[in-house]
Amino acid sequence: MESDHLRKLKNTAKLVVQLGWGGEKGVQNKPVVVSRAPSNHALSVEIVREAYRLGARNHLVVPLVPELTALHLNAHRDNPEARNEIPKPYSDAWNLLVEPHGCTVRVEAADNPLALKECDQTHVSEFEVANYNARKHFYEKGLFGKTLPWTLVPRATQGWAEMVFPGDVDALERLQSALDTIMEVAHDDCVERWTARAEKMEKRGALLDEIGIRELRFRGPDTDLTVGLSALARFSSALKITSEGVRHMANIPTYENYSTPDWRLTRGHVSMTRPVLLSGSLVRGLRIWFNDQGEVERFEAKEGAKAFEALISQKGANRLGEVALVGIDDSKIFQSGLVFQNTLLDENASCHIAFGQAYPSQLEGGTSMSAEEKAAVGCNTSDKHEDMMISNEESTVTAVDQHGEEVLIIEKGRWAGRFAA
Repeated sequence: MESDHLRKLKNTAKLVVQLGWGGEKGVQNKPVVVSRAPSNHALSVEIVREAYRLGARNHLVVPLVPELTALHLNAHRDNPEARNEIPKPYSDAWNLLVEPHGCTVRVEAADNPLALKECDQTHVSEFEVANYNARKHFYEKGLFGKTLPWTLVPRATQGWAEMVFPGDVDALERLQSALDTIMEVAHDDCVERWTARAEKMEKRGALLDEIGIRELRFRGPDTDLTVGLSALARFSSALKITSEGVRHMANIPTYENYSTPDWRLTRGHVSMTRPVLLSGSLVRGLRIWFNDQGEVERFEAKEGAKAFEALISQKGANRLGEVALVGIDDSKIFQSGLVFQNTLLDENASCHIAFGQAYPSQLEGGTSMSAEEKAAVGCNTSDKHEDMMISNEESTVTAVDQHGEEVLIIEKGRWAGRFAA
């Protein structure tokens, strides 16, 4: 008889392959790549098993081991050329997915999420940019070009669990139990449940687009932030359709409706409501002030200031690239009462902004825009992208339409009016 643990593991794999990769249409005769921590080998086996059941051509599993990256960065402290060198077989794992329209998943999180904390944070940030540039073909032609299915899913590791439940001998079991509840993998119809939820969020995105939002105003404790949008901005959920017509879910779990702002129209100040793991360092108590050009003017943090400073020192990373709306009444992550200290989870418990690279797909006609056209509508083309959570149960979000009329979107953290859960 199949154990409850194995059933949930298999259901998690079903979510990846049937929803995250679009099922048989997305997988058949395609290569698939799984990136995961060594301790999550069992899940990678079930993902690959399910992929082959639906006709996958071949597979590759890439270990997610930040300890090895830390060794590399420290060994080449004084040699930036060697430090920022990305082995071609690694970048090829993703770049070679583009032409055959293959599938990829990153399983969050690492066995030691804080492994890069003791490295020079500027070196970490520069290495991440180098990593992105080495895989630019994958990101620009695959992910942003909507030619292949990709997704992210969580799976507990001991190191992550100890961050969420410090000092608890049952930390790993408690974290995985919380994730299983959020992912709904105790239910064999979890794929259908998440499909229905995604369709509901798509309808909410259409309602947001109907407003014709010119700007979003976030108000809350130590927050008075205005995020401007171009007339081309569109809101959607994590439900995506590739150029081949494969419908897939980019994040599981997900509770957000997100769009691409005009970074030049950002004004005010904002306080992060949850810590964020940035380049292997935990950033807490972050407050940010923007100037009249939409760029970070100054900031302060109770912990991890060097990591944030290293981020915004990268090209375009001191400007916004995403704005996302999440209602606490519609998020099982928020309702769990846990702070996961992992962006995939925490960004879906709270409204959030992202510094750095924008999603051209969230602009009408954006995926075919030239660099000049993107610049003209304030679409950030940075090589970094880092999300920061900015709302809680005390937050209000108001939309202002193209005529200056105000529409209440979120009140006391909850979806308001026709947007209500």
